[in-house]
Amino acid sequence: MNCDKIFRGIWLRLLYSKSYTKPDLTAIKKWAEGKGLSNVSVEDVETGVFVKIPAVKLYTAEGTALFPKCLPDEIPGIAQKKNFLSIREEVWRKADWFEPPYIMMRVTSQIIDSLTKVLGSDRERIEGDFNHHITEIYSMADCATAIEQLFPNSLVLKEHTKTIREAYLSYYSGYKTAAIAALIPIVESAINDFLSAEAKSNLKLLEKIDYVIGAAVEKATLIHYDHCWIAKEFTNIEHLKLVDERIYLFETLRRWLKFSFFSKTSNYRGLSGLNRHVFAHGLSLVWQKPTNFHRLLGALIALAWLEGWVNERANNSTFFPGRNDDSRLLFEQAQFRTEIQIFSQKIMAERYQKYGRIVPELPTDDGWLLRASTLSEKCMSELVRPLKDKGWSLTVSDPQKDGEYILVEGVSDNQRISVALLYSCGTENNTYKKLDECCQYILYLGAPYHQNQYAYGINAHVGPLDGWQPVAPETTCG
Repeated sequence: MNCDKIFRGIWLRLLYSKSYTKPDLTAIKKWAEGKGLSNVSVEDVETGVFVKIPAVKLYTAEGTALFPKCLPDEIPGIAQKKNFLSIREEVWRKADWFEPPYIMMRVTSQIIDSLTKVLGSDRERIEGDFNHHITEIYSMADCATAIEQLFPNSLVLKEHTKTIREAYLSYYSGYKTAAIAALIPIVESAINDFLSAEAKSNLKLLEKIDYVIGAAVEKATLIHYDHCWIAKEFTNIEHLKLVDERIYLFETLRRWLKFSFFSKTSNYRGLSGLNRHVFAHGLSLVWQKPTNFHRLLGALIALAWLEGWVNERANNSTFFPGRNDDSRLLFEQAQFRTEIQIFSQKIMAERYQKYGRIVPELPTDDGWLLRASTLSEKCMSELVRPLKDKGWSLTVSDPQKDGEYILVEGVSDNQRISVALLYSCGTENNTYKKLDECCQYILYLGAPYHQNQYAYGINAHVGPLDGWQPVAPETTCG
């Protein structure tokens, strides 16, 4: 017996007679029995999980059906909900991201409210503002919990857990680009592992995404409508997004996977640079942005959550796990590696400085912040304070990245002094010559290293800070 055809006929009869808002339950029962259905009963119910609507529920031995007492666009508040989600989707699209699962609604709403205020701005502003929130959504502690408690129980991620853990520790050890590069292929691997061997070989990449997300939408739809038949007007994806928040989340994830992460490079418009083809074909280095590490862990967390909606054998709960000892220890290890970086970077900076060099740049860290900090600290303690003690009234510039120096200027009565402090003796000659035009003294941190190869053609005094004696105003030349 074709129950779908019978249920559809009863719905159309209610629809065309315009009696769906106040249906006659007895009549519906007779219609069903007249079509040969058995053990028929009918009752008024409310259906839906997040948005509930009044309906008639028809029970039969052959199947169960729901006949809503309103059409999709007649649901109270549905127009406002559509407008609200439209703005929300636009925010996520411009942020080059999706609605994150597991995150408390309060946190997500605060981020959405913040980004909505600048929604009319260009995408650079939206994406830039969102990068300030990304570490709040996927914190160091929560990522450790996902690695130790979520991914090992995931059928599609458990084999990658060791790699993800190493990438996590590498990131907090300063090797950020290596960490990002290690995680990008795992997203595609997870998508593939959702599928059967037959589907893997027969479907193209974007079709695989539709297959996986479609399976999740189908399961959520059945749950939303209590596994009952319902008219197709209530199961189209645009309506389901409005009435079921899980399906709305699935669809934002589908959009990001298809039109951002796996988008053809010619069509990719995201600013994060997190695009599989940009990375795989070496078309740009924009994927190396440090925030993409947090985005990638967020994508893997979303796939672990999605697994519960696609695979009946999935072990993960739809709730984020509470932190256990393993997660806490991994988090503490990452914290330790972050702290130890400060000491190791200072040691290596000093070793390179002995040879008039700076530590080679990494893709996500050129080392300037550390050098600027060292320059400022040495300037204040070993240059500014002694000059001030000699009676000079001083003005100190900010550290200048181009040339890597700080300027200190002093006055006392009618006398002036100007000193430049370089980070390294091995600074390019054009910087020395530029400073020679305005400074009486050009000093540098560390020991001399082939000084004449760098500071030639200079009239100002040039030498190491450690070997210079601050002068008092009355002995200043000129």
